[in-house]
Amino acid sequence: MTKRIQQKQCILFYLLMAIAIMVTVICAFAMTSNAKQDHNMYKYYTSVQVEDGDSLWSIAKEYSDVDSYASYTDYIDEVKQINHISGDDIHAGEYLTIPYYSAQVQ
Repeated sequence: MTKRIQQKQCILFYLLMAIAIMVTVICAFAMTSNAKQDHNMYKYYTSVQVEDGDSLWSIAKEYSDVDSYASYTDYIDEVKQINHISGDDIHAGEYLTIPYYSAQVQ
């Protein structure tokens, strides 16, 4: 091969590598942007009636969002604060205001 052909092949190789890197970066950015849009969560509140056998823990397991709270304890603390509950006791028939998250705008 002549030196000129080798230089052209080398330039072509580096050009293709640069294009591949740019495509990879653009795809990664697009996927990250879509992922952020998919996780737009909105906080809402609803009222639930406490039933026999319910506990703050069971309510937390049903309504808390794992991405929004570090633990069920954090969720329970918020429920207690919203409802002005100092202990851990709740009673059947009571209504509690419960926070929850949804991707839908309501």
